[in-house]
Amino acid sequence: MPRTDAMPKVSVLGTLSAIRMSAVSGALAKQWPEVIKQVPEMHDCFQGTINVDLVALVLIINPERTVPPFEWEPGHIEGFGVLEIKFEWPIDTEPVRAWVYLPHHSPHRYNMLRAEVITKEIPLLRSKMRGEGTFTEKDRQCLLHFSSISGFII
Repeated sequence: MPRTDAMPKVSVLGTLSAIRMSAVSGALAKQWPEVIKQVPEMHDCFQGTINVDLVALVLIINPERTVPPFEWEPGHIEGFGVLEIKFEWPIDTEPVRAWVYLPHHSPHRYNMLRAEVITKEIPLLRSKMRGEGTFTEKDRQCLLHFSSISGFII
């Protein structure tokens, strides 16, 4: 279903996960060439995920785009779904184009209180993650803006 301005929009509050907010395992870097081949709009994104703990349940059952299963490392065949959103961090700043990333074999795939977000590099976020300056609980709050509520459950 194509998006229109008449479709309902919803924003979900989240907290940047203290567990992992970057490309720790390097898995996304291995997957990246095929992901970009299938979803070229993501070409200028940072090759890592921002894990967000959500305050409302979100289950994406019909992502807008899919990357068919492929072998991204020996013996590991996996497909991916992506849903375009707007990511707002810090809160009260202009949201940026982003995608919820849905690796089919991820332990987070069906965790309705967690989202893996991919977006362009946000230098202030990277510096905060490296421990430069303070990173309060309020600093970790973000918003995920969904353009439509069709195709998933909130």
